[in-house]
Amino acid sequence: MPKKDLDFIKNIFRDKTDLSGRLSYDHAWDTAQYLRRQAQKFKEISGRDLRVIYLAALGHDLLEDTSVRPERIAKIWGEDVLKQIRKLTNRQGDDDFSHYLAKLKKSSEETLLIKFADIYSNVRNSAGNRRLDIRWARSFWLPLLRKYQKQLLTRKFRKYPSTAEAMKRDIEKNIRILQSRIRNKK
Repeated sequence: MPKKDLDFIKNIFRDKTDLSGRLSYDHAWDTAQYLRRQAQKFKEISGRDLRVIYLAALGHDLLEDTSVRPERIAKIWGEDVLKQIRKLTNRQGDDDFSHYLAKLKKSSEETLLIKFADIYSNVRNSAGNRRLDIRWARSFWLPLLRKYQKQLLTRKFRKYPSTAEAMKRDIEKNIRILQSRIRNKK
């Protein structure tokens, strides 16, 4: 995908980092690249559909974590990408996931593939992060991952079954690694 898309999110996120200290645009890039690799591997998504979900994965945190205007996203990437990003935005923030999970459960397969890529990027980063706050992981992250497992990873896919199943396996594998790491830090 064009360098201008990465430059766009780098400019918006600037030096913003997540809880692990990872640059937010690195997470966005990792999420989009993972989704693109999985889609290409199974050849279930291509052309315009792949472009839309790739860009939405790249921008999935923009409305939630930055002050970028939705109109700017639509101007750069189009209305379809903006619609996907809106579907992935948790307006209640980290304090309330119940509404967000309910919304995601009803989402399209495309939206869920983007969310799976987001979850994968975050859990893989957590599992390998030496600076991980174990108390936060025990009290917040693992309980949220369990909710994702029960409410999202059980969804059956008709349009993208192979892509979704591979992503679910990757997420589950990294959750096990994270759980083991936390268990060993008692």
